[in-house]
Order: sequence, then structure tokens, then C-alpha cells
Amino acid sequence: MKEDIKTTLGLMSLTEFDQEFRISIELLESSKENVGRDKKFERIAGCLIAYACNKAYEKFNDLAAVNLVAKTELIPIYREKYGFIAIGGTPKMFVEELALKKIIKEFYGKDIS
Repeated sequence: MKEDIKTTLGLMSLTEFDQEFRISIELLESSKENVGRDKKFERIAGCLIAYACNKAYEKFNDLAAVNLVAKTELIPIYREKYGFIAIGGTPKMFVEELALKKIIKEFYGKDIS
């Protein structure tokens, strides 16, 4: 008999800012075994970010944006892998429009034209 094992792969906390058409990622963490070179599963953070992007797009359509405050060492990853843009040389970053749709397609498997 196959054992059904349930485990947390990552977690995220979101805040919606309806008047600004954005969702803020307040917390984004992958579980310990899913971080670094020897991670058990790939794309945990990407899937969580894509969930936030999809939620923003469903709520705000083409005006949607997602932002976060990145740990300094992760800024290049958010910029290069996900298309986030830094705000004025700070760790505050955001994604919108085409980059937001690209994240949804790549990590959430949903094509938004």
C-alpha cells in the first residue's frame, strides 16, 4: 500500500493593495531541503511567485503588479530568472505586464495573451 506523505515545500504571505492594483509578497520561503544546489525539488519559489502573479492578474487584469523586498543576495536571481525590476537601487522590486505573464506561463502553466 502506498503511503500518502504530506509535507510543506514552501510558504508565502501576500498582501493585496486594491487601490494600487498590486499584490505584495511579504514572505517567500522554500523548505530547507528545497534550497541550494542539493535541493530535493526545483521551482518551489518560482511556483509560489507565479501563484501571486496569477492571483494579481485575475484580480487586476493588465494593470496587475507584484512586488517584494528581496534579500540582497537574491536580487540578481529575481531580476534574471523572474524579470523583477529594482526600484531606485533598493531591495524593493516589482514585476508587471509581460514579465508577470511570462512567470504565470512558465511556472503556473497558464497562457495569458
